[in-house]
Amino acid sequence: MSARACILLLSLCAAPAFAQDTLFDTLGKAAGLVSPPADPPDFVKASRPVKAPESIPAFATPDEPRSKVKSAAELKAMDAELESASRRQRGAGASDKPAAKPKRNP
Repeated sequence: MSARACILLLSLCAAPAFAQDTLFDTLGKAAGLVSPPADPPDFVKASRPVKAPESIPAFATPDEPRSKVKSAAELKAMDAELESASRRQRGAGASDKPAAKPKRNP
């Protein structure tokens, strides 16, 4: 079978997304290989929404986060806090000198 014939056969077998039964479902039911699905229990029917759910866009842009613009005093306080944390980190064991290289045994 040529590639063109395979593509044609597959395109004929593919059903639209909104169709209830595909060609394979119809053939399976006709041959007795596929049975129709059973009706769901009442509690399942009651829990389902009345109308079909709306589609959720896959690539929607998120809302811009709401943020308050900081004043100059708040920015200076934040900068001072970060600088003091940096000084504490440097004093807690980290130094400007590189670590000594380990000695090798001859």
